[in-house]
Amino acid sequence: MTFELTQWAPYMDKIAGDIRDGDLFPYWPQCATRIEFYGTKGLMCLGRHGGGWQVFSSAKTQSRPGEVVAQAFGRFPDPDHKENFVQAIRSDKLPSADIEEGHRSAVLIHLANIATRLGGRRLVFDSRTETIVGDREASALLKRDYRAPFVIPDEV
Repeated sequence: MTFELTQWAPYMDKIAGDIRDGDLFPYWPQCATRIEFYGTKGLMCLGRHGGGWQVFSSAKTQSRPGEVVAQAFGRFPDPDHKENFVQAIRSDKLPSADIEEGHRSAVLIHLANIATRLGGRRLVFDSRTETIVGDREASALLKRDYRAPFVIPDEV
């Protein structure tokens, strides 16, 4: 897994409103808010904030390399997310963007950052206890030291 933040480069651009609201796709090489998935059969570019997605074939598939083999236009998702949140409150069910799922996704990025800060070494993470096993230096980076009065208690 690789995480790169490219939106601050002067040639990168966020997804424009006409793309979010229309039947267009961003120019992926300069889309600052894209997510890329590399697979054995192709590449998927996904535009955050309503940019849609496209799947491009790889050299190993029967299609020509780089050919669009699947796609869907995107719309800015706020109205749907807001409605889902309201319905979750009314029905006492979890929303589709549940906080625990978001936490578990963010943990992967935090672990990658810790491994990078420590020279790229391998980390063993216990997802049940949410601790790094056998590495005190890495474990120390799981939580920052806060100064009073901004201390966050271990148990809330």
